[in-house]
Amino acid sequence: MKKLLLVLLSALLVLSAAPMAFAAGDGVLGGVVAVDTLQLKGTVTALDMKARTVTIKGEGGRTVMLNAKNARNLEQVKVGDIVVADFVESLALFVTKPEGGPAAGGAQVVKLAPKGAMPGGMVADVMEIRAQVVAIDYKARTVSLKGPQGNVHTLKIPPQAKNFDKVKKGDDVVVRYTQAMAINVTKP
Repeated sequence: MKKLLLVLLSALLVLSAAPMAFAAGDGVLGGVVAVDTLQLKGTVTALDMKARTVTIKGEGGRTVMLNAKNARNLEQVKVGDIVVADFVESLALFVTKPEGGPAAGGAQVVKLAPKGAMPGGMVADVMEIRAQVVAIDYKARTVSLKGPQGNVHTLKIPPQAKNFDKVKKGDDVVVRYTQAMAINVTKP
């Protein structure tokens, strides 16, 4: 599990490194960064190899059925095995000097368990959007951004995010949203 979490965090850093390097360079006037993590743990209660689904009962008693169609080594999983899922989510908003108007892009990293090992893996997605601040509410901690297709989307900025007060209406910003998940299956 520690190795898989290390891979997850490494991928998150790799996917975030290029954007952060850009953000630390010339032309950046300020920024807001927020990170949230969550770990869920449960026990396998049912398997359907034909449908490639796994039913897991969480520590709180809630049961969920997961689609495991892309899982490698699913045949290794047995009822009673422990499943741990770690989630990391981050939002970075950096004020920049204008450079070419709104744009969007993204990247994904996927790592599966080696053949023959217990199932596990991680996936990390990063999306970057260059947009303009069209409205901001410091008290409600929201910022409305006009994206590359002219659509306006309002983001809630969490209290732990620093420098929110430096973002102003009319600012050009780069928003990077990163979401990563690692799943590991172990014997009880």
